[in-house]
Amino acid sequence: MKFDCTYFDNAIDRRNTDSVKWDLREVIKEGGIPLWIADMDFPCAPAISEAVMERAKHPIYAYTIPDDGKALVDFLKRRHGINIEPANLFMFPSIVSALRACVLNLTDEGDNVLILSPVYGPFYSAILDNKRNLVDIPLIKDENHRYNIDFDAIEYSFKNDDIKLFIVCSPHNPVSRLFSENELRQMAILCKKYNVKLAVDEIHCDFVYSPDKFVSILNIAEAPKDTICMYSASKSFNVAGLKQAYVICKDADTLEKIKDTANKLGVVSGNIFGLVANKAAFTSCDDWLDGLINYLDSNRKVLADFLENELPLAELTPIESTYLAWVNISAYETDNEALKLRCYEKGVCVNPGTIFGEEGGKGYIRINFACPKKQLLEGLGRLKIALTEKE
Repeated sequence: MKFDCTYFDNAIDRRNTDSVKWDLREVIKEGGIPLWIADMDFPCAPAISEAVMERAKHPIYAYTIPDDGKALVDFLKRRHGINIEPANLFMFPSIVSALRACVLNLTDEGDNVLILSPVYGPFYSAILDNKRNLVDIPLIKDENHRYNIDFDAIEYSFKNDDIKLFIVCSPHNPVSRLFSENELRQMAILCKKYNVKLAVDEIHCDFVYSPDKFVSILNIAEAPKDTICMYSASKSFNVAGLKQAYVICKDADTLEKIKDTANKLGVVSGNIFGLVANKAAFTSCDDWLDGLINYLDSNRKVLADFLENELPLAELTPIESTYLAWVNISAYETDNEALKLRCYEKGVCVNPGTIFGEEGGKGYIRINFACPKKQLLEGLGRLKIALTEKE
């Protein structure tokens, strides 16, 4: 099968499937176009569907032995040059649960945890819900609307705020930044210098557009041995509903502590269909993933062209990675709640920027462009109406 534009252009009706993205009526009304939550409106790779259906033929779905992790190890080596062993892996139901386990294990109540904002919402809740103190170093936007890391501010905070843990999203959601090898090295050096634990969410690592290349924190020689990386097939292969993710750490003692935290919380992973889906994804779907990235590359250009021509006052952050666009729409609207209401009325849904940080997100929206082009253009057309035709 050829995974080209014709394949990904085929729309799939997801309405009335209990889809959060399509059917959550308080967020999007019947007939609306969702450009919000980060899942894709494309079918899973055929090999994944076939593997799940084959397993479903057996009528017992009881307790199951998790796989040995070799498929993921081989995939990360093949795609990103990451060298790990199955012993370096531990499975969680999701990146969010893994993130919370890291906070619980690597810090104590009242400890300071540093993040770079704006950032994925659960970073905030993982810290605050567990009674840790949030230390926020905002990313700095340049004249090209590209976000950069304020290393001087990070070092100052490490030196003066007794930071215990630094959590990073790489590639970054929502600002679509692909952090360079040098940037990751600077993070690692600072963490080692000030004895700060480092945990990196790399869930978007497969969405990088040519000629750029993803570099994992696991391939940074200066990174502390106990550095934690988190990865999941959920974004790359559109299997978020199957609830599988991984914590990866080369330090056996740290990984054992993470396992112990999971056990104390009763976090048990190994969804029977998630296991077979992951194995199929990691062993048989490279051609599908390559085709997907090419299609998304085309979509990001479609989105950029639309904004330039139809919403010229909007400022699009350069999309170096992910399938998520970070857009400053403050020239059209600064009231996120008012925009949310008008979007609902016009039948489109985007993420308000404030869920990624109250200050850094005001006047911004996040747009998910992982959908057929026709759907993307229809949703963007409705967004234009919501932004420009105020009653």
